[in-house]
Parts: sequence; structure tokens; C-alpha cells
Amino acid sequence: MIESGCERIEEFPASADAVFALLADFGSIGEWWPGGLEKVVNRGQGVGMVREIRNTLGGVISERLEELAPNDRTLALSIVGEAPAAIEHYLARGRVVETGAHRCRLEWKSTFRVPSEEHVEPAQKFLGAGYKAMFQGLAAAASRRPRTLTDYEDVDVYPLDAKDQEELLSQQNECTFIWGTCDHWAVGVIMTYVWLDGSFWLTATSQRKRIAAIRRDPRVSVVVSSVGTRLGPARTVTAKGRATIHEEADTKARIYPRIAQALYRDDPVLAEKFARMLDSPRRLVLEVVPETYITFDSHKMMRRVDWESV
Repeated sequence: MIESGCERIEEFPASADAVFALLADFGSIGEWWPGGLEKVVNRGQGVGMVREIRNTLGGVISERLEELAPNDRTLALSIVGEAPAAIEHYLARGRVVETGAHRCRLEWKSTFRVPSEEHVEPAQKFLGAGYKAMFQGLAAAASRRPRTLTDYEDVDVYPLDAKDQEELLSQQNECTFIWGTCDHWAVGVIMTYVWLDGSFWLTATSQRKRIAAIRRDPRVSVVVSSVGTRLGPARTVTAKGRATIHEEADTKARIYPRIAQALYRDDPVLAEKFARMLDSPRRLVLEVVPETYITFDSHKMMRRVDWESV
């Protein structure tokens, strides 16, 4: 095997925070990549999560987030499974460096192995083309972020950091659960949930209309607010995913106590009794596995407001 590498370093007329926020929102690459992507499927959350990227030509690349350090604005990713151009053991590291007022530099460097010398140049050309597209997409997306804010319009460039997102989903126990009716009307209700193993877990009884709707079309959304948590208000997570209905006894035995504990954290006796009450004949467990996220952190946005101009 031959070891080689590829790199691209470029200046951006945008803040380091804006560029890094796009990179750190690992599952949302499809929102800023400049065309050619058909679908991105995310598995997991935070460091260790995998994004499966399908392009319009039928190719698939799976990338795993290996490291994420927001304070240093660095991250690392690897390719898992089969990679194009005979590439193996691929590892890329990105670093965003602030170089001035609303200016930064992105350093993207990778190492990899190929079977022989004749594979080095094709691999570097493949990666170089991908890095060029990545930098173009990042530059365009970051440039949409206003240097200072004087209104409340362009807020999509203030996502939650991965650590805060995980903390929010773990701390909160109430969500808005949204599904589609047979006449294509979106409906949502407030439900209790627990965040466990990268999935939302909820419960409902089989006669509820949402159960019939999920059997017909499992595509749902879950919306979580930070209100009532240690994170304070105005931080949100919206997860688009697919719901699975669980009727097996072992899943119910595992999830009912978790839901009861989420509701009655300070009263273990009441939580135990409520878990027994949940165990009724028609009750089911719902598991929602997120595929994409939409997140918002107003605390980031408020730090960018030019209050003297408002």
C-alpha cells in the first residue's frame, strides 16, 4: 500500500464561526453542498455519527465524524466502507482560523492509502475535485450570514453546536410530534419522549389516529424546545425521521420505565407506579430515528446583533 495525501487551504470573506458552524453541523451537508447530491442519510448523533451521501450519479460515500472541537474550530472525518478511486484508510482534518474581521482561513488536509503508485494521481484528482466543490459551497453559504444583525430574517446560519444539541435532547422530555394525515395535512401533538441510543422513544395506544397514519407513512418530525432546561429558552431542534412501531414485550419493558422516570424524576415511587399504568393492552412504543436535523441557537444570533443600529 502507498500512503499519500491531499489538501486545500483557502481564505473566506466570512467569520470563522460561520464557516465552522456549517462544517460542525455534520448531517446537514446537503443544505450547502453545491449540487450533485441526491440524498443524505444520517445515523447517530455527534462524534461517531455517520452520514451516507448519495450523489445523482448513483454513487455512495459514508463518512464518520471522528473528532469535533468547537473551541478550536477543528474536526476530523473518515470514510467508512468502500471509497472511490481505490482509496483506503482515509482521514481528513479541517481547521478554521480567524484571520481578521469577518475573514477566516479553512485548512483541509487528508491522508489515505492506495494499492500502488499508479492509483495516487487519480485519488488526488478525485479528492481535489471534491474539496473544490466543498470550499465553493461553504463560501456561498457562509457569505449569506450577515456581518452584523439588524433584523430577525437570516437566522439559518446559527445552528446548535453538537454538544448543546445532545444536552438539549437528553434533558428535555416533551416534544411536538408531527405526522401527515391521509389528506396530506400536517398534524402535531405534544408528547413525552426519552432520547436513547440516538432515537426518540414515545408511546401511544393503538386506537390513536397517529398510529394508523404512521403505519401508512412512517415519515414524521419531532420538535424539541430548550424551554425548561438548563440551556435556557430559544434553542430548538427539529428532527425529520421515520417512525417504527414496537409491539414486542421486551421493548415495552425497557421504555415504559424510562418514560415514567422522565416525567417523575424527583419521585421514584410515582415513576414506578406510572410505568405499571402504561403497561396496558393497547399501548405501543414508537421509535423515531432522525435522518436530518434543523437546529437553531438564538444565543449565537444575539451575540451578532448590532444593537446600536436596531
